[in-house]
Amino acid sequence: MSNMASIRIVGDILSLNWAERNFNESDCNVCKEEHGNFSDFWIHSDKIENLEDIHNIKEVASELIEYINSILYFEKENYSTIKYDNIKIGNTIYSEVNECLGVQEDCFIIENNKEKELNSAQTEKMKICYRIDSRAKEILRLYQKKGIDFVNLYRICDKLKSFQMDPVKKKWVTAQKYSDFTNSANNPLVSGDEARHGKSMGQPPKNPMTIQEAKQFIDGIIIQFIDEIYNFLSSQGKE
Repeated sequence: MSNMASIRIVGDILSLNWAERNFNESDCNVCKEEHGNFSDFWIHSDKIENLEDIHNIKEVASELIEYINSILYFEKENYSTIKYDNIKIGNTIYSEVNECLGVQEDCFIIENNKEKELNSAQTEKMKICYRIDSRAKEILRLYQKKGIDFVNLYRICDKLKSFQMDPVKKKWVTAQKYSDFTNSANNPLVSGDEARHGKSMGQPPKNPMTIQEAKQFIDGIIIQFIDEIYNFLSSQGKE
């Protein structure tokens, strides 16, 4: 028990506090230690409970960080990446060299001087689906790893279709709205350097989408995708 490993994580205090509130499973439990005016954040996990080899623990640490960041990226507008800083095994600390990360001092001031309301039920659904369903994991990882631009948002739609989850056929969105999105994503007259094509592929859409509108459009699709997977898992008693 004295050699139990734990993973220290660093990042923006807003993101760290969010992770501490939302990740409390036995295999990914984010804990906060108060030291006066300073707080340390650690991941405790039964996945590393009996591990002593630092390389094996680092591998698990990377998986857990990816899991947290994938959910965090979708759920928080003011996203900031969480990284692991060091790993402690018993009294031995193995440090990682990370770039300096920005910190916001007041974890309650996010938007308009108040903390943004988060949908805890939605967060739980995403966590469950990520952990159980490989399709949900792939979509959320893709969303987080490749970022928010027209190319990646379009890629997400293609990936959903490969899962036999066409957003239009599923009636998650109208054909017209989907056409507005795809035409905006493809046409440099609308999306400029972020367009999927280097030259204009016909006339721009009558109702072009900005990148923020496209993000909101895809966010809505992903939420319905997660709901469908979650409902299926619930019907199978797997949630």
